[in-house]
Amino acid sequence: EAQRGISRDYGRLSSGAAEGGVSSASAGAWLDQVVGEVFGVAEFLDHLEIAPQIAGVADEATWQLEGWRLATGDTLSITYRPADRRATIRITAPQRRRVALRFPWLSAESCVTARRGPDRADRLALIQQVDGSFYVDVRGAYEAADIRIASGACGN
Repeated sequence: EAQRGISRDYGRLSSGAAEGGVSSASAGAWLDQVVGEVFGVAEFLDHLEIAPQIAGVADEATWQLEGWRLATGDTLSITYRPADRRATIRITAPQRRRVALRFPWLSAESCVTARRGPDRADRLALIQQVDGSFYVDVRGAYEAADIRIASGACGN
């Protein structure tokens, strides 16, 4: 699915572009599409969803999204290496934020922690949804939240 998302619109000309180029609007739309289809980032009124679609593409590679601006003005970064079954999400969120997590290996026993600034890391409760995915609520604060997700239980 990720390969389809990357190859489907890459290099298509836009009617607003100069001959042989891509317009800013179509380049921005292409980036939105890649972030949505590869990293699975989707914004909703009540939550942010992260559902990477890259398992099996290059599991030994580290996939990274850095400094993605969300509609709320918050900034999102994701680092994910499918082979390790671990991910790190960094989000600037001055207000409480619900984050839905849809990693293929995530289970009720998985460890999710969040750290803001010099505070100690807090374990976040994984709440399972009807569709089998999980969400966590991240408290709002001035500093960015570093959320670490691991397939194993905390302390392993």
